Amino acid sequence: MGLTVLLATDVAAGTDAAREAAVEAARAGDGAAAIVELERLHRSAPTDPAVLADLVVVLRNEGENERIVEWMEGRAPASLPDYAHMSWAGALRDQGRFADAADVLADSRHAIGPRAHLLYAAALAESGFPDQALEALPAPGTPGLDADEHTLMAYVLRIAGEPRAALRAARHALDAEPGLEDALRQRILALSGVGAAGSARRLADANPGLMSAELHATLVNDHLAAQLREALRERLRRERAGQMARRDEPVEEVLESLQVARLGMDPGGTAFRRNTHDQIFVLRELGRHAEAVALWEGLEDRDAAPPYVRRAVADGYLATREPERAGEMYAALIGESDSPDASLLTSRYFSLIEAEDYAAAAEVLERLVDETPIWLRVPEERPADTPNWERVGVEQMQAMDRAYRNRADQADAMLAERIRRAPANADLRNAHARVLRWRGWPQASVEATQLAELEAPEAADTRLNHAANARDLGDFARWEQELETLERDFPRNSRVRTLARQWEDRGRPAIRGEVEYGRTSGPDDQTGLTGDRDLRTELRLDSPWSRRNHLRAFALHRTEQGEYDDRWLRQDRVGVGLEWEALRRNAWVRLDADRQDSSQIGVAAGWSHWLNDHWNYSLEVDSRSLHTPLRASDAGLDGERLNGSVFWRASERLSAYGGLSLLRIDDGNRRVSATAGATRRLHASAHHVTEGGVDLFAERNSQPGGPYFNPRHSASGSLRLQHDWLTWRDYDRSLTQEFRVSAGMGYQADFGSAAIGDAGYHHRWQLGPRWSLHYGVGASTRVYDGDREQRYYLQAGFEGRF
Repeated sequence: MGLTVLLATDVAAGTDAAREAAVEAARAGDGAAAIVELERLHRSAPTDPAVLADLVVVLRNEGENERIVEWMEGRAPASLPDYAHMSWAGALRDQGRFADAADVLADSRHAIGPRAHLLYAAALAESGFPDQALEALPAPGTPGLDADEHTLMAYVLRIAGEPRAALRAARHALDAEPGLEDALRQRILALSGVGAAGSARRLADANPGLMSAELHATLVNDHLAAQLREALRERLRRERAGQMARRDEPVEEVLESLQVARLGMDPGGTAFRRNTHDQIFVLRELGRHAEAVALWEGLEDRDAAPPYVRRAVADGYLATREPERAGEMYAALIGESDSPDASLLTSRYFSLIEAEDYAAAAEVLERLVDETPIWLRVPEERPADTPNWERVGVEQMQAMDRAYRNRADQADAMLAERIRRAPANADLRNAHARVLRWRGWPQASVEATQLAELEAPEAADTRLNHAANARDLGDFARWEQELETLERDFPRNSRVRTLARQWEDRGRPAIRGEVEYGRTSGPDDQTGLTGDRDLRTELRLDSPWSRRNHLRAFALHRTEQGEYDDRWLRQDRVGVGLEWEALRRNAWVRLDADRQDSSQIGVAAGWSHWLNDHWNYSLEVDSRSLHTPLRASDAGLDGERLNGSVFWRASERLSAYGGLSLLRIDDGNRRVSATAGATRRLHASAHHVTEGGVDLFAERNSQPGGPYFNPRHSASGSLRLQHDWLTWRDYDRSLTQEFRVSAGMGYQADFGSAAIGDAGYHHRWQLGPRWSLHYGVGASTRVYDGDREQRYYLQAGFEGRF
């Protein structure tokens, strides 16, 4: 037993001597030989902690971090003396194993001192535990910490979110060693972190080579981000001062700087990617949505983009009429947030509306209402809760949602009630003015806009309402004036562009064409009112409107043909005229002649005037009217026609009309006709509108009989039902299917009364903002001289501007 102990003591003494010799060799600069010897000793004495500890220290001094990690894998911190823990933890940290490094120092740091606390804090911060790192960190100026360690402290404070404290730590390091580059580098980054990005960039520029190209690019981005924040504040100040035309200048300057800076950045670096992200955001702020989308689609790692960038891109897709793509991005952003803000939900709502998904839009709107409180909670020392003005915007959306669903009447009532509660809210008043105009009441809209103007005279919505009202009221000088300033101040606003296009359209020539072909069947020995077959065509060409005097010229070609007793009768008229339109008044004059006999010139003129938002009347006179029956014209007879009509429109939900005309035919007959009717909207939703109506007609002839249909008197009354189904819509393009049916009674002197009816099915295509096309089929039945006849017809037409 004693011999064994003696031998063990001799071995340990030999090991200690060899270990100390190896350590001395390392101190003398022969680290490689020391490592070889210490590894040999560890293999011969694997349980000797001092050998392993010295091996770790020497390996760390020689930069052999991987071998340290390999030797220490699976060992507990307590298995190694404390003096080697700093080397072990440092090696783990350098290998990116931050949590393991912190575990090594968790207990021993208290015995080791401030340097161990510092390294422990760095490992915690790099592991994603900034709060714990700040608790463990020693204070700047702690005795025993040198310049390098204060530099590390500055780094830890900075990545833990305390850039001001990082500045103080960097200052301690530079006071101790003024030329320490790492400390100067941390100072520059900390300056950027506290918002002094300009100072940070100037300091970096004054020390070329100090920062890597990527870090310098990051500083440039930080500086430009600070400039952008200031530019956005300046833009808001200019908006409030009414300087709309110049409000975007500061933001545009930052965009230009971002574009220039990006040219010098590594396309594969994070700074380049961030610069691109910031450009996308700025382009969105400037309303340059197509450019923002193009920049986004050029990125390769779009999935890693931060939310503010994806939100800007989604806005871009919505503005460039890709609502489905915008909606997908909005939905993803909403899903990433436990409580998405109201503006994000609002954008999602509009993406669904523009994608024609009204059911899903209703769900989003309901959520928006539920999650936007009427009142905001305030601290207990305040006497009462305060109104949540964001809720006002949500309630405005609720009202406008009704208008989008063809229930402008409900939107009108809802907005009026909200204005009663918040009379100084210009947004509500402008929305109300817009709805009033949609209801066909531009004069009422003017009054509402004037009230909005008292609160926000320079707001885009106020000025847009003024321009749109001027358009609808025919005040073209005001429209042009308002549009000129709107295009100057809001050149990228979509509503401004729409108004500008409509104004431009007045300077374009226009064309309109209609054709109808019918076949009539009845008793074999009878020829129907319109002939066995009939064809009507009309083609009109309009010149551009004159901006100075609101005149335009037009040319008109009209034909009417009918087959009677196997013989075709025809009227073929061509004419030219002049039309004037302004201030809800319209006048025109036309000269026309028959193409087969141009010796007789006809003269026609008309006048129409909207007295207010509800009443319109029109007058017309024609010396050679096409209302003269075709068989009368074939007999060499002409007719002069006088016509007057009145139209009353309560709103989009109710209207009525009445008319009286006199046709004086050359054979002495005086034909007096009267019409009246009314239309009521029965149902309306986003894609469906159903209307019902009644139509009345009565006619009296002073000289019955003759070569044309000419009863002493006749009359009819019918009920009408029409349903319009907006089957497809993509912004300016749409398809509407129209279903129409009517039924009633007709009366003819000497033949009594009989049932009449009509049914039709039509397609109306809007091919874009300037061209439209429609076509359809129909059938009607009526009694003529006591015999029933059926007529089947085809209709088609188009309208457009060149």
